[in-house]
Amino acid sequence: AAAAYAGAGQLVHVWRQWYSLIEDVGLQYNCLAYAQIEKDGVDTGRFRALILPFSQAVSPREAEAIRGFVNAGGVVIADLRPAVADQHGKLRTPGLLDELFGVTRPSGKLDLVTGVDGAFTSAFGKVPAGTALPGLSVDPNLVPTTAKAHAAAGPSPLVLVNAVGRGHAVLLNFSLARYAASRNQPEAETYWAVLHESLALGGVMPRVQVSGPNGPLHQLEVTSFRDGPVEYLGFLKYRVDAAEPTTAARVTFPQGAFTYDVRAGKPLGRVEQFEAPFQPDRARLYCRLPYSVRRIEVEPSASRYQRGETVPLRLALVTNDKAAPGRHWFHVEVTAPDGTPLRHYDQNVAVVDGKGAALIPLALNDPSGRWQVQVRDVATGLTSEAQFRVK
Repeated sequence: AAAAYAGAGQLVHVWRQWYSLIEDVGLQYNCLAYAQIEKDGVDTGRFRALILPFSQAVSPREAEAIRGFVNAGGVVIADLRPAVADQHGKLRTPGLLDELFGVTRPSGKLDLVTGVDGAFTSAFGKVPAGTALPGLSVDPNLVPTTAKAHAAAGPSPLVLVNAVGRGHAVLLNFSLARYAASRNQPEAETYWAVLHESLALGGVMPRVQVSGPNGPLHQLEVTSFRDGPVEYLGFLKYRVDAAEPTTAARVTFPQGAFTYDVRAGKPLGRVEQFEAPFQPDRARLYCRLPYSVRRIEVEPSASRYQRGETVPLRLALVTNDKAAPGRHWFHVEVTAPDGTPLRHYDQNVAVVDGKGAALIPLALNDPSGRWQVQVRDVATGLTSEAQFRVK
């Protein structure tokens, strides 16, 4: 369909602009294949929003699944001409999702108008009326029926929102192919705001906000991972240009938590926000906990062992407020009596509910003397040491 009904940029290029835009607003995404949607639908328990990037060809079964997703409370967002053809590329009149998006279009008209300037005619969440949308490629044939248009480019409606069941359908009616040229410019923030407000209709919000002296950082990817009560957040600042310097930015969360700089092994305390330097092409990693960690412990089961025996190690994590800790990972390192690191005994061990165990299987030709074990909690950077003798 992208080849048969062209004019809005190459399909792969448009996909990449959507990926970039989603990452630029501090979110991540999963990609679903057509067959997955046809077979299993879109689970609102797992996904709150579905984006249709340049999805001109949609099968009837996909369309049915998408309608079910929106009726169940999800939000679907499309850019341009969604579902004007079926899975075979055959034009459908009306389009298979026209009713869902609350629009209609004259039969057979698929021409585009390029390079037109649009603007918001009414507020869209926090996007004020009058906000400009320059240089767009739009479908001039679209006519709202039940949808409300919040913007326009001449007579062409833009950013149409239609309430359906418990959810919403949002049709931008412009291509995202131009986003690459705007990504490092101030106008990129308008794209961010439009996506923010569209996703907010489905309850999707970025986990964290990062702002520098001149506003939000451009090309900053944020990835979060939750393991029970333990949350990890990674940041990667992509380089805007070759001369881009390190930027001091403020990181803000919706609520406070005990926060640790994982790479530096540094506690930041219980905070809702903190400042950090963001260097292009350098990652930052933080851990946030609902409890603070007082100490970690390592203890061998005995003080002396023979060569060839196995050394059991008891591992423990103690919190300050006696809260039950989540799963932590301890990195275990072993050092020989002469100070040589014994890398073959290094290991990463899960410590669950504050308790864990490691084993060191001594070889028959291992050196005798005083051995040292050091453990480090990867999340907090706290360390502990113990010793035992080998005869």
